[in-house]
Amino acid sequence: MSTETKAPVGEDTVFEAASLSKPVFAYAVLQLVDEGKLDLDRPLMEYTTQQYIEENFLRGQLEDERFRRLTARMVLSHTTGLPNWRPRGGALEFVRDPGVEFGYSGEGFVFLQKVVEDLTGMECNAFVGERVFEPLGMEHSSYVWREDYEQLAASSHSLFGDARPMYKASRANAAASLRTTAADYARFLVAVMNGSGLKPETHAAMLTPQSETGYQGVSWGLGIGLQASGSGPSFWHWGDNGDFKAFAVAYREEKLGVVYFANSGTGLSVASGLVRSALGGSHPAVDRFVAEDYDLVGTPRFGLVAEYLKGGIEAFEREYRRLQTLPENGGATGERFINNAGYQLLYARRLDDAITVFKLNVEAFPESFNVYDSLGEAYLARKDYDAAIENYAKSVELNPENEGGKRALKRLHNIKANLDSADGWKQYATPEEAGFSSAKLERARSYAVEIGSAAVMAVYRGRVLAAWGNVEFPYKCHSVRKSFLSGLYGIYVGNNKIDLSKTLAELGIDDEPPLTVVEKGAKIGDMIKARSGVYHSAAYETQSMKDARPARGSHEPGTFWYYNNWDFNTLGAIFRSGTGKDIFAAFGEHFAVPLAMKDFDQRLCYYHLEKENSIYPAYPFRMSARDMARYGQLYLQDGEWAGERILPRGWVAESSASYSDIGGGAGYGYMWWTMPGEVAKIHGANALGEYFSYSARGNGGHVITIVPEAEMVFIHRTDTDRRKRVSYDKVYSLLDMILAAQESEPKAEPALAAMSPVRWEAEEELPKLRIPIDLDPATYDAYVGSYDLGEGQTLVITKEDDRLWLAAFGQTAELFPESATVFFIRVADLVCTFHKDEEGKVTEVVMDYEGRVVTAPKIE
Repeated sequence: MSTETKAPVGEDTVFEAASLSKPVFAYAVLQLVDEGKLDLDRPLMEYTTQQYIEENFLRGQLEDERFRRLTARMVLSHTTGLPNWRPRGGALEFVRDPGVEFGYSGEGFVFLQKVVEDLTGMECNAFVGERVFEPLGMEHSSYVWREDYEQLAASSHSLFGDARPMYKASRANAAASLRTTAADYARFLVAVMNGSGLKPETHAAMLTPQSETGYQGVSWGLGIGLQASGSGPSFWHWGDNGDFKAFAVAYREEKLGVVYFANSGTGLSVASGLVRSALGGSHPAVDRFVAEDYDLVGTPRFGLVAEYLKGGIEAFEREYRRLQTLPENGGATGERFINNAGYQLLYARRLDDAITVFKLNVEAFPESFNVYDSLGEAYLARKDYDAAIENYAKSVELNPENEGGKRALKRLHNIKANLDSADGWKQYATPEEAGFSSAKLERARSYAVEIGSAAVMAVYRGRVLAAWGNVEFPYKCHSVRKSFLSGLYGIYVGNNKIDLSKTLAELGIDDEPPLTVVEKGAKIGDMIKARSGVYHSAAYETQSMKDARPARGSHEPGTFWYYNNWDFNTLGAIFRSGTGKDIFAAFGEHFAVPLAMKDFDQRLCYYHLEKENSIYPAYPFRMSARDMARYGQLYLQDGEWAGERILPRGWVAESSASYSDIGGGAGYGYMWWTMPGEVAKIHGANALGEYFSYSARGNGGHVITIVPEAEMVFIHRTDTDRRKRVSYDKVYSLLDMILAAQESEPKAEPALAAMSPVRWEAEEELPKLRIPIDLDPATYDAYVGSYDLGEGQTLVITKEDDRLWLAAFGQTAELFPESATVFFIRVADLVCTFHKDEEGKVTEVVMDYEGRVVTAPKIE
């Protein structure tokens, strides 16, 4: 099972079935057809909701109406018009119209999977298990990882025999994630031969051509390939998950078949010989779909691999150059094979060898953009960033449409920017170095002064373009906190510590007053989109939020968007209980430290509880503009920093997609606000209107905005400690002015300097930062009691959970110690100083609220 452990393959060895997953899922789906629960030709969107498909499949809004035309027959016959797989981190787009012609598509199967899961209320693995695995006795088969696979699963191996790390799927993929044994899959092939569990007409349709592949003798039925040859009709499928390969073919009439699995990158190289030895006859499916791409045994290409295994890279290069002299070498020195060999070495982390092989290809094919692209990737893996940039740039020069190369160059420039800003942001020496106009940016700065900005930063391509005001001061963040929590959720969803599909009932979440049964049906995934349907009072709400809050029970979970602090606060509690982590400590661990933030101080953050409203506290942050900019830059870089992955792959795209139209075309993702360009234009932001952007926003004008296509992160801060405010319209107008200041491309090697913020001309004294100290809670007892505010008003100090609380005028707030006798309330600039008599008894409290002093004697 592994070249590392030397464990042999046995009858119960479990392999990745790769695309052999598809026929098994299709067989279960056809049973739904038999039961009248699914019509092969009825649009699949009629079985589900647009919102469900947007959230669970598209990971964004449904904008292409062709999705509404897709049917189960199109999926099973591969005529959806969808690609095999969408670009990593990219949107899913049609490559042709549905129903026109054959085009193999794993995405189509996942689309059908999501519809079936919604239709049946069963997760894919359970659905197929009930209808296929259990009836057929496929005891070792599953679309998700099982504990017993730790002992039974085969390791995968590269072209050169290296064992690879085990992939353990936690979510089913109907197109590709099945693990099974050869014996289990043989049971399935026998069931297909006999039509077990299907009506005769459905079984016949499955094995009747539904689409033509373009290869003579090879067509597609319902979920499985068909071939016609001199040996008679048969059904077949192949699988390729990189280092796991699989092939199956069976003759219904003759009751003959072959299935085999291989845990090697060369696994399909024996398909032709094995199938012909076992079954004889001709096999057009093998000739057209397998032999052309995978045939290797006995060829010069096989000899080249063998030389490497015997003598290393030097032997490989000698044999390569010898083969180059031959008039015919079976493609052993061809660009495609050598590139594949280089990638096999790259994946095995034999980086120097991979670079040598890719260099051979560059030497032989100097006009091919692809060989430079591959060599750039190898240099990137070795962290030789300058060499990587040089080769990717050459690739893009040869092929200006090489979008992958352009993305790689962007990533490389960001990596270099992250590395050289580790000790502090680097700034363009002048805006012109970045292609921006100094004069236009100065006008933008003047506008920032006019509207009352406290701090502004614009980061372009990983370097500071503009830094104005007090960029190092940790202002209040207000609701920007929610986007910080969104990032933390990404990490713990990625490591399976948090499951977005869990309901409040399953998590044991309730409140005071209690939640209803319907409200407890809300999922974490609903809450992170502000769609829980739980309209309970909450801490840290503005008056406008309270006024807009719908009535309890007015909307079912998942059906309605409302910007809901109850959702956001309860998500904080769920995070803490589900991970065992404090929110602020986790932020420091996962973001502040790896992103080299300079000003983040966990002591400035706290949990704000309003017991009269909810048992779940808010979690206010303080953060500087220059630290916020690093968080925004992390998102701009798709969750990577200095070449290391911080957020799980795909989380940025998933969380910044829009799941709700909140009015005027603007949207809301996973605690991020989304704004299509046309929405910005409606508000007069013409330069911003050229781009999609998404933002973290906090009351008073606190903003982190990411503009991916413009490669810009924009930060705006307001001094809300002194109740100053800047409207979002003005904030985005400022961003629009900054974007409009770009007049050309940046210089290839722009001159840089240490960041030097431009201070405001009339700079005010910064707000006082109060940092609590640790006191023995036993000392709090002296302050507990009632205090006379006059005019019949009483202030009450209580101690609960070793914390001190102040209650007055119908509101409760926690007191934090600044010294043994001085306490403060964080949510307001209120300081309480307790006075004692000669015997040490507290006699009064003096409250200072923004310069207004009130003395309240203690009531005996």
